Parts: sequence; structure tokens; C-alpha cells
Amino acid sequence: MLGLDHPDTLITMGNLATVFENQKRYRESENLQRDVLARCRRVLGSDHPLTALALYNIADVLYEQHRYSEAATALKETVEIQSRALGVNHQDTVDSVFKLARDLALAKKPDEAIFWLREAIQRGIDANIIDDLDKATDWKSLRSDPRFRELVAQMRKRPSTLQKNN
Repeated sequence: MLGLDHPDTLITMGNLATVFENQKRYRESENLQRDVLARCRRVLGSDHPLTALALYNIADVLYEQHRYSEAATALKETVEIQSRALGVNHQDTVDSVFKLARDLALAKKPDEAIFWLREAIQRGIDANIIDDLDKATDWKSLRSDPRFRELVAQMRKRPSTLQKNN
């Protein structure tokens, strides 16, 4: 038996919390994710990738509940941990930076959102996200901002880094 604090158990608990989130059982999901986070911090330390994943999952369930400022706070810490544990240009870190920008836009914090979106672009977020920036309602609050339009124009000039299937 592995025990409640074994990394495999923590991953499974996080997966169960994600199932709860997918079922819109947000309170249960958040509570379980917070338990996973506390165990990860205690057992694995604050700079472990699983600790970052637990924080990322908390941010995700907060986003689903429209608690954007709280989600952004969790993602800031996620980015800090991922930057140390995985590197600043690791795909997981870059994706977290992008979602941080999104949550800050939704939290009506345009200056911070633009800063982090610029960071995501500089760190190599894939140019294929341009449709998300152009169409998704998450970015609506920034579309009239000239800084945002400039960043979108920069993205249009970059080639995609995703492999295309033939």
C-alpha cells in the first residue's frame, strides 16, 4: 500500500479532483485539490513540479467558478515554482503564464494581463493561440487596448511551433 502521501496517490487524488471539476462539483474539487497541495508541500516541498501542478489545478477550478483574481494568485505562484523547477521556457511554465494573463484580463487588471501576455509571447507561446485571442470572450476586455492589438499583431507574424499532421 502506497499511503496518502505517496506521489502516485497524490496524482490520483488530483485526477479525482479533476473529475469532480468536470462534473461541476467545484467545492469538492477545490477542497480535494487544496488537500493535495498541502500534502505536496509537506512531502515533496514547495519547488516540486507536483506542487506546481496542484496549484495549477486549484487555479483551474477557481477559473471555472469565475474567481479570477484568486485563480491569478494561484497561477502566479505556479509560474514561480515552474520557473525554478522546470525552467522559464518550459511548455508547462509558458502555458501557465498565458493562463495567468487570461485570468488577469478577466479580473479586470489590464496592465498586469498585458505584462503577462507579453511574457508568454516572449517565452514562446505557440502562435496558434491567436484565434483564442481574437475570438474567445476571456480576452474581450483587452481587445480595445492598443497594447493588446500590438501583441496580437506580433503573434500573427510568428510561425506556429506546433507540428501539423499530414
